[in-house]
Amino acid sequence: MFSFLRRTLIVFVKLTFGMSINRQILDTAEWLFSESMLIWYVHLFRDSIWVDGKLAESAPSRSAEEKQASRTAAREKILTNIPEALSNLVGLQNAQQGAAKVFEVLQETLLNKHLFYVGP
Repeated sequence: MFSFLRRTLIVFVKLTFGMSINRQILDTAEWLFSESMLIWYVHLFRDSIWVDGKLAESAPSRSAEEKQASRTAAREKILTNIPEALSNLVGLQNAQQGAAKVFEVLQETLLNKHLFYVGP
């Protein structure tokens, strides 16, 4: 089953991008770490921390109810905005189940910190 899915995905990406998956990944990684993008990242960081040259104030703390409402709204948006190509490739129910699993995994604070600080 997974080999069929993998072959189907490879064919889809090759048809969509017109080149091998590895070449697309290398081009994207090269662009993400190009000099202009690194400068943009630094400026984005600087402007988000020091707004108008002054250190930004901390955001007000949210209550547990507000956090749960945000989490529920985000989950609903993810489940209702699955790309059509993905749902056609694996089926709508499987795409929704996969999106729900990814969403739940990304709710783990410790795992998010690990991904952020250590990387894949």
